[in-house]
Amino acid sequence: MIKQLRAQGAHTVDIAHCIGCSDWTVCRYLALPAPPTGKPKSRRPISKPFIDQQLAWDAWSAEEVFQLLRERGFNGSARDRAGQTTPA
Repeated sequence: MIKQLRAQGAHTVDIAHCIGCSDWTVCRYLALPAPPTGKPKSRRPISKPFIDQQLAWDAWSAEEVFQLLRERGFNGSARDRAGQTTPA
């Protein structure tokens, strides 16, 4: 769709507005020789039961649980874990 709109003479800003992305994204897409294929890399899922269990013991702070997750192979950020725990 992006390349079709561009071929019809649409400006990148207009295309971006039409599909709901930035004009920089449109420019990057137009520079690709072919549309991207495959799925984006997914991160290892956060173990919500593990987090809840650790916090329920009341022996760990959120930062200590985060460190335990890192040791178990979690490679996300603190932002990724936001909302993953149940309120006390």
